[in-house]
Amino acid sequence: HLATWRGSPELLATASLVVSELVTNAVLYGYGAATLRLVRDADGLVIEVADRSAVLPAPRVTHDESEIGRGLHIIEAVSNGWGVSPEPGGDGTGGKVVWCRLAWT
Repeated sequence: HLATWRGSPELLATASLVVSELVTNAVLYGYGAATLRLVRDADGLVIEVADRSAVLPAPRVTHDESEIGRGLHIIEAVSNGWGVSPEPGGDGTGGKVVWCRLAWT
């Protein structure tokens, strides 16, 4: 979609990295099927990944030897902001959407 929206090569690379990190987190730590949504608006690109887990993500403290736990730090470093929105589920299980915003370049 980003190529058809004429995003720059830098935006495509950054968005690919962010999608990889968010989807990996949803698969490893979420529950149920993950969904991806891309939204282009006046302020840039919003990338959202939803899953059915009510557990909210938080950046981990990592060490030089850590092999996991850097995803949210990476997203924070390359984006113009990120966050999480809890979403109540109709069946009482809840869920969340983890999002980040990238500048349109």
